[in-house]
Amino acid sequence: EILNTSEPWCVVTAVPDAAKGERLVALCLKNVNREELFETLRKSGLPNLWVPNRDMFFEVDAIDLLGSGKLDLATIKKRALQLVKVQS
Repeated sequence: EILNTSEPWCVVTAVPDAAKGERLVALCLKNVNREELFETLRKSGLPNLWVPNRDMFFEVDAIDLLGSGKLDLATIKKRALQLVKVQS
């Protein structure tokens, strides 16, 4: 099962938003149930401000990592920006 891996299966980043200043975007691997993840986050007790909107969960083939194994935050943000623009 994907959740038992040491590799990241979902990452959240922020992108600019004209109306709100910024919006959260979640990039999830294909075999992650994005609707279930959204509901889990929504019911987790986190402030709504920290949970991406339902329509901001996107399917990706892989989570971008640096050679060190850490998240490639710059590439992740660029990909999120592209996905949000395609959706708009």
